[in-house]
Amino acid sequence: MATVKRRVDVNIMGLPLSVRTERDDAWIHGLAGQVNRRLDELRRAAPKATAQQLAVLVALNLAEELQVERERGAAVKEDAAVVTARALQRVVDALGAMDEAFVDSDTRDDDDVRTAAPTRVTAEA
Repeated sequence: MATVKRRVDVNIMGLPLSVRTERDDAWIHGLAGQVNRRLDELRRAAPKATAQQLAVLVALNLAEELQVERERGAAVKEDAAVVTARALQRVVDALGAMDEAFVDSDTRDDDDVRTAAPTRVTAEA
């Protein structure tokens, strides 16, 4: 089923924009707020920068943060795969040891049965 896209109006750097999205208004307004806060921070740090320069710098900073988070996510996935593989190997080793102990136990029981002296059953009158 296709998702419904609708328009959400926001204002970034004094510029009114309509965003087509599947997200709710609060989500989009929150994102616009983040962008505006970053623009304000840069404007205070670089008062002579043009609006276009500020917008590009904010975009670059956001792109860097996104890349760092993607790399972190990939590292977490890799770490999780290593930990999972080690845990699985421990389980396999433990099951193998249990299986060997069970086989050894069965073998000893069979040996005991074969080497035991026959029992004579007698009826008492």
